[in-house]
Amino acid sequence: MAGDEASFDFPDPPLPKGRKGAGQSDAGANAGASHRARLRERLLKGGAEALADYEVLEYLLYAGNPRGDTKPLAKALLAQFGSLAGVLNADPAALMRAKGMGETSAAALKSVALAARRMARSEVAAKPVLASWQALIDYLAIDMAHLTV
Repeated sequence: MAGDEASFDFPDPPLPKGRKGAGQSDAGANAGASHRARLRERLLKGGAEALADYEVLEYLLYAGNPRGDTKPLAKALLAQFGSLAGVLNADPAALMRAKGMGETSAAALKSVALAARRMARSEVAAKPVLASWQALIDYLAIDMAHLTV
């Protein structure tokens, strides 16, 4: 279903009237227009550590804000919740209290946390036994990180 895949791509926002894109004469007039394309390229070609935590959040937040600048919100969320894991495991209501954060963006972040937990569970379920204490600790850290004490 290659046609469906394009609907999950986060296109660059349209240029304001009168502004020129990259490669067109007014140097620097639209320096940020291809930011999303550069992030996408780094993500796809650069491997697991290609993006900083705020850039990962920035990319995830595009789902809820396809035209706006998500970098300030990503950095604010990291400052508020302390880490990428803290943001992804935060209560949706707490996420939505951040300026610029809506229900769609909160749901996008929560879906990523859910996917990560399901991945960890499926990897453990496919193996007969956890091979070491460290494997058990790693699994429980992922599975239970969203719980508060």
